[in-house]
Amino acid sequence: MTTPGAALAVSLLAAPDPSPRALLETAARAAALSLRLHVDVIDAADGRGTGIDPGLLPELCRLGPVEVHVMGVAPAALVEALLDAGPDTLLVHTGSGPLTAAARDRGVALWTAVGPDRPLPAPDADGLLLVAIPPGSRTARFDPATVGRVAGARAAGWTEIGVDGGVGPAEAAAVVAAGATRVVSGRSLFTGDLATRVQELRRRCTPGTGTVDERGAG
Repeated sequence: MTTPGAALAVSLLAAPDPSPRALLETAARAAALSLRLHVDVIDAADGRGTGIDPGLLPELCRLGPVEVHVMGVAPAALVEALLDAGPDTLLVHTGSGPLTAAARDRGVALWTAVGPDRPLPAPDADGLLLVAIPPGSRTARFDPATVGRVAGARAAGWTEIGVDGGVGPAEAAAVVAAGATRVVSGRSLFTGDLATRVQELRRRCTPGTGTVDERGAG
């Protein structure tokens, strides 16, 4: 199931209980609501802490569509393990060239990810993920400038555009109206009952409803 303007994914990094068993149970509930599963894999050496345990990926991929967002420098062996698990999309930040060939060889969609302080790249991948907070942050708020960056990416020729980071219902409405085709939400979906929050997010994703100034928790 998709929103009228965008596919909806849940960021498992924001799950309230990060223990493996609880995380898999949360992912199963999300998949039952037709959410894509967004899995952040973070290189702890870069100071941003650890993300989702890559060892959980095979089980996560059995639940539904999984997109893996790689942050930091991923060793070749880790990339192979990530791809072996069976995600349908790999999202990598600019400058991670070796990942490109590995993903293409497996038939995995490759998206370029850029943080809020990085310029928009020319279309060179299957999609563009605009990260609206410092990558890896669990507390930062959505940068309103992201709405304009979505429009700019659309004007530059990107046809598949995602937004990740601090996205609640109002932010989702704004970026979908600007041309986003994928929305990743974490903290907002886990603030209250998951099914209720998903319903609200999908309703507000209808283009023309809500503005970024009506911000909720992302």
